[in-house]
Amino acid sequence: MKKTILISVACYNNEDEIVSFGAHLSEQKTTNEIVYVITLNSCKNRSKLTALENLPLKSAIITPPENLGYLHGCLYGIRTYSENVAYDWALISNTDITFLDKSYLEQLFDRDYDPDVWCLGTKVMLATTGKNQNPFALARPSKFKMRIRKLFFSNMLFYNIYFKLSKLMASIKRNQREYAGGEVYAVHGSIFAVHRDLVTALIHNADKIFMYGEEILIAELVLENEKKVLYTPSISANHNENQVTGKITTSRKQKWFLNSTKYLVDRFWNYKR
Repeated sequence: MKKTILISVACYNNEDEIVSFGAHLSEQKTTNEIVYVITLNSCKNRSKLTALENLPLKSAIITPPENLGYLHGCLYGIRTYSENVAYDWALISNTDITFLDKSYLEQLFDRDYDPDVWCLGTKVMLATTGKNQNPFALARPSKFKMRIRKLFFSNMLFYNIYFKLSKLMASIKRNQREYAGGEVYAVHGSIFAVHRDLVTALIHNADKIFMYGEEILIAELVLENEKKVLYTPSISANHNENQVTGKITTSRKQKWFLNSTKYLVDRFWNYKR
């Protein structure tokens, strides 16, 4: 049976990349109907997006009242477009993703999943280093670890130390054996699929964080509802990291990290599950 799959992205003054990713999506082979949903958080030259009309791909441009950030923006686009459209799965993605196989979407969505599966992740290789960004986390962080993370994000000095340590740990773990796949705690936020029921749960929570902490928010809502996150490494994509967040000042990022972490700790770690 043919299904509708929503591919949701957020535009932040990267209209050329939005169009390029749409062209890349149109090369995918799948029996499903793919709808490319673009949420315009900020757009300097909307006329560039008219190029999407020339692609063999259905697309929809959604304009929110303000910049909603990555996850909240993508969810806004899904919710707005799907008011009159039935769907089971939506793929939320950065636009700096390259699929290594033209059957990526087919492999991901042309199958039946257990009803308990709410989130899907695949192998996501950093183009610069070849490092696989998935799984984002195998196990749930402890309350102590989350509080330490909040402490590190509390000022610029600790924030900078945290990311230097993170880079060091990433280099140490680079040659470790990769996880064979299956159920995990969280998958990386650069590209992942969400079930429509998870979209509903996220819509009531995603506006509480801005830009950072999305992976943990998703994982916690899946856990809270006794559902599962599934990682499938046999399906692969490249992450080119042409991120628009590189234009944002470090001080603003630090505040966003802190605010998101505060919300996550207060919402999910201040009681016994």
